[in-house]
Amino acid sequence: MSYDPVRRSFSGIVENTMALTACSVQIELNLKQGTRTVVELGPSPVGDLAPGASATTELLVDDEPLAAGVAFDAYEIHPEVFDCNCPIPNSSSGEGGEGSEGGDIAQPLAPDQRYDQTRSGARLVMVYSPSQDAFYGLVGNTTNQTLTRVRVEIHLTDQSGAITAELGPTTSTNLAPGKKLLIALPAAGQTFAGWSPHVEVGSGEGGEGGGGEGGGEHGSGAGGGEGGESHAGREGGSG
Repeated sequence: MSYDPVRRSFSGIVENTMALTACSVQIELNLKQGTRTVVELGPSPVGDLAPGASATTELLVDDEPLAAGVAFDAYEIHPEVFDCNCPIPNSSSGEGGEGSEGGDIAQPLAPDQRYDQTRSGARLVMVYSPSQDAFYGLVGNTTNQTLTRVRVEIHLTDQSGAITAELGPTTSTNLAPGKKLLIALPAAGQTFAGWSPHVEVGSGEGGEGGGGEGGGEHGSGAGGGEGGESHAGREGGSG
């Protein structure tokens, strides 16, 4: 995305690099003075994007009344993207928990079953894609407070229900109220009869060390959804 100081507009191309369709894609942009956000632009709806598809997007500074007369020297891009098959409502009710772990389900799911549960204020919706040999889904914050260090892990099991492999945890991410994160965990050719996903929030068991780094002995999964990208050194202001 680039900024045109003459038109006072931000424009760019949004591309879906995932193996599944992204629904209701939208772009938000924060204008900043140093590290402080002074104005929020958008969201600018992009729409649904099939795998590999792209679309142009534009946000005009002058479309936001609060931006009149405001100078900025940096901007931060916040794309939001959702999985069409895993909708999560924009809920701000409920209470979040810190330092807790969403437990495994009572019985492992079959590969063709869908998971949809809320633990510690984090709602996780996941499915397995045989064609991609990967688990895809969304984790969303259903509370009215930020959930810290949210991450997802999956246990693969055999016919007897014994755990044969663990996928994840994904990289720890802080989720603001109502925000969602796209999760992708490759099965990496593992043979399994069942799977049990769970969400960890805060400093619960199975989490990574300090600093918010994903990994541990099982490695990190790919995350998507809402992200942020900062750009400095771009002067803006009133016309």
